[in-house]
Amino acid sequence: MNKKIVFWITAIIIIAGSVYLFFVKRNSVNNNLTTVKFGMLPYGDHSQAIIAAKNGWFKEVGIDFQYELIKVEAVLPDLNNNRLDVSSCAPGIILSSYDNASNICMFSFADVFQGYAILAQPGGNYKNYQELLKSGLSDKDAIKVAVSQLKGKTFAYPSETAIKPFIDILLEKAGMTRSDFKSLVQDDAININAMRNHQADFQVGGVPSRITLQKEGYKEIVSSMDIVKAAMPSPDSKELSSVFNDGWAITKTYYDSHRETVLRLASVNFRINDFILQHPSQALAIHMPYLSQITGEKYTTEDGTVIYDHLDPFYNFAAQRSWFFNDKDPLYYKNLYGSIINSFKNQHIYKSKIPAVDDVIFADDVYKSLDSLKNTTEKKFLAIDKKPFLKESSENKAKLAEAHHQYSIYNYLDADKITADILK
Repeated sequence: MNKKIVFWITAIIIIAGSVYLFFVKRNSVNNNLTTVKFGMLPYGDHSQAIIAAKNGWFKEVGIDFQYELIKVEAVLPDLNNNRLDVSSCAPGIILSSYDNASNICMFSFADVFQGYAILAQPGGNYKNYQELLKSGLSDKDAIKVAVSQLKGKTFAYPSETAIKPFIDILLEKAGMTRSDFKSLVQDDAININAMRNHQADFQVGGVPSRITLQKEGYKEIVSSMDIVKAAMPSPDSKELSSVFNDGWAITKTYYDSHRETVLRLASVNFRINDFILQHPSQALAIHMPYLSQITGEKYTTEDGTVIYDHLDPFYNFAAQRSWFFNDKDPLYYKNLYGSIINSFKNQHIYKSKIPAVDDVIFADDVYKSLDSLKNTTEKKFLAIDKKPFLKESSENKAKLAEAHHQYSIYNYLDADKITADILK
């Protein structure tokens, strides 16, 4: 064989091999996987990590994701005892038990739980908060008019104390008392039938009853989130304590010692959120069968749509920015969790130290770190574009493609590392 032909065949094999190895090893992003033990909770807003697990997204950022189902009461002890590295969690779990959970923090948020809503008979010609806003009413007046529709009607709700503050706030804003309507106080399951049989005009209850009734076409009149939107953006606004974020929790020890893993985990969290928003049908096709499996109850696509659209709307990276940079937003983390801490303080929950928001919420630091890495990566992309010779080698082309991929999946840490490697 001609020596030149042999030379070029050998060169092509070497180049192809180096490109192949780069993509397999992903510039060490997924070389030597870091094991992360994760606690999944049996709820629609605490089990969405299954979407990333099934799609292999954790491995793409160098994580061997080992998940298991746990009970909510196991979250804090399993994290404190290092049986788990990470767990799905609601901040209220940590804040309400801070005396025994001072080493645990929330590092990334997924959704806003806004579970409570007054539902109405669909044929009653009732107006909801959003419709009243569009008609020109202010936030305050829209809440008042929406709730005033209960006057002289039958309102069904359970006796559980958790719902009482939601009802009390709405009545206060509408200038009403319980004497303005007929109360039907009974279990959620009975109240569902009361709505179906037209024994009640309005209803509020827990998550299962809301999923059932909204799926059947009962109309949402006013929700916890509507109250929040109409509230003053301040820790002193008691209305803000009616909603909260769900997300992922770790110990502060883990946070300090596994900083890069924390950033990569957060990137996967944001990828999940974005996938739910952009491809809800595909997300539900993975999520709902798993939720059915771990709860023992059948969750359909319609159930999942109620969860995603009404109970626990997920927020992607761009949508969460205001939570950490805009203190005029009611959902700004210090407003929201300052309100929740004040609520717990007024209930005399804390026996020793009253936590500050920054004692428990580390999601702001993680978000701002990723945002900074995003900006520096974009600058490095521009610098590479200004030096075309950097993109001439097959190895650098592969690296640049991988950097763009990691950037696209919110892994700004490794996108920044790879672009820095190209520029050195």
